[in-house]
Amino acid sequence: MKLRLTEEQYKRLLSETAAPPDTVQKVVWELIARKGKSKDYTDFGKDVLNKTFIGVLHFTGSGLKLLYEKMGNRVTNKHFGKSVDTMIKEIPKYLMWGVAEDFQEYKKNWIEFLTSPMSEKIQDEAAYEKFNKSLISSNFTSPRQIAISISIINSSPRKFYELGKNNKWDSEKMMTEYCKNQCETQNKFRSRCRIINILFPPKGGNTKYVFDATSCEDMVEKSTPTTFEKGGAYDQWMNIQEISHKKIKITEGQYKRLLSEDNKGRFNTVTPQVARLMELIHKHHKMSPKGETVKFLIRDMGLTNNEALTIWNSWIKDFSSLDLIDYRDSIGNELEFKGVYTVSTDLPVYLCGRGHIPGYVTVEASSEEDALDNLQRGEYISMEIDEYSDEWRNPDLDYDSEDADIMEDMVLDHISDYGIGEMLDNIDLK
Repeated sequence: MKLRLTEEQYKRLLSETAAPPDTVQKVVWELIARKGKSKDYTDFGKDVLNKTFIGVLHFTGSGLKLLYEKMGNRVTNKHFGKSVDTMIKEIPKYLMWGVAEDFQEYKKNWIEFLTSPMSEKIQDEAAYEKFNKSLISSNFTSPRQIAISISIINSSPRKFYELGKNNKWDSEKMMTEYCKNQCETQNKFRSRCRIINILFPPKGGNTKYVFDATSCEDMVEKSTPTTFEKGGAYDQWMNIQEISHKKIKITEGQYKRLLSEDNKGRFNTVTPQVARLMELIHKHHKMSPKGETVKFLIRDMGLTNNEALTIWNSWIKDFSSLDLIDYRDSIGNELEFKGVYTVSTDLPVYLCGRGHIPGYVTVEASSEEDALDNLQRGEYISMEIDEYSDEWRNPDLDYDSEDADIMEDMVLDHISDYGIGEMLDNIDLK
């Protein structure tokens, strides 16, 4: 029987092996595994859910089925004394770390295989088959498109299809939505989002849009115009109040002062602008939690983070209990500054022992003294490694302060040994 294929079906058949194996291997090793810094071919460990993971892609659970099939009976019998079918049936037995009675023997056999000459080739074949199944549906062929696809597929094949459908299979827009979602759900800009443009830079093409974000801040969509831009909320308020804009001449010194305005922002007294912001909070966010109100001030009103915190602090302390009609009576009053400080210190890392490397602890406070007091009480926003320090760059270590409570205790104990005089030079406004 002869079958007639449409042109699209014919093209799809031709492209079913379009992803070159060497490109997929390069993406896995350099982007996903970070050349062994994030993952490695010899890895055998457990994830945050206490599930056993194995190899360069941290195969676990049902993902091991594909790896076993690539190993074949000859390899599984050699290293485990079992057939592929038996190994697949026993996946649930060894899924949770250390639960099976013979888990140590299972671990020993795996390490023997992972360090064998054939291990990398078998893992590369399994990785290729895993990713190529999803890549076939996309018709992506360039190394950058393949890198973007694997970044998403490695997190969730279902998400890959969803993003592809939503973005009409535009790889750049898919990567943008993927990284933006990571920022919104995890408040974190993943390393693969940052380094994909370094390892696989855009090289032209037909797309008009290119993903080039380097941080979560780049992913925030701001309203246009912002509050104090022409036509923004302040202009509209001025028009309602029938107040005309006046041109003011300033001296060179005043101009330089405006250009060098520090991180504390524009607000140190209650101005008509501040009073108007308080009116907007009263109208739209009177009962909103802090996070939602601060987000409104940054995203919709165009304030910096420290300005938004200062306004929120004043709203709670000075305005929330007032009647709306009395807001204008506060014009000229001093505003207490509130912002985020970074306190430079040494953060503990866990290798085969414990030590310290340079980092920062971010703290919301009114002053340097308040920042140190809050930190010593354990009230802080986050702990971050100083990625520009020599200790971090060589060697390049991963750090997560949530890995163990003892790490947090070590930082707070270390900070508690010092007074403000000894720590003042280490505290900066973010």
